[in-house]
Amino acid sequence: MMQRNKLLTDYDKERLKEMLLLLSMSGKKYPDLEYELACADVVSSGQIDRDVLTMNSTAHIFDLGRKQEFIGQIVFPSDADIDENKISVLSPVGTALLGCRIGDTIMTIVPFGKRNLKINEILYQPEAAGHIYV
Repeated sequence: MMQRNKLLTDYDKERLKEMLLLLSMSGKKYPDLEYELACADVVSSGQIDRDVLTMNSTAHIFDLGRKQEFIGQIVFPSDADIDENKISVLSPVGTALLGCRIGDTIMTIVPFGKRNLKINEILYQPEAAGHIYV
């Protein structure tokens, strides 16, 4: 089965590129996120499918290895808070989830090994809720 490109809104891509540029000025690099931004298909905020994880989306995610479901929200680093299930887009899990669709399974490397995650449901997507940026 051929894997499709991830899907991003033009607004998210621009904000993430700006963030990466600022971080690079202080010597920090995030090659995984840079790669995802370069390869993603981009659409306007008003045209994004409702089954795609965009910035600030919240989803039920199933960890296939641990056989556990958790709720996670993809956020900018300044909003990250593990106690509130807010996952930084700069983390391996956040980068891997961004742009995925309901039903997608992804594998990501974290400090304690590999994680295979499946997106089961999107509880909140800003664009689907009418929070569209032009």
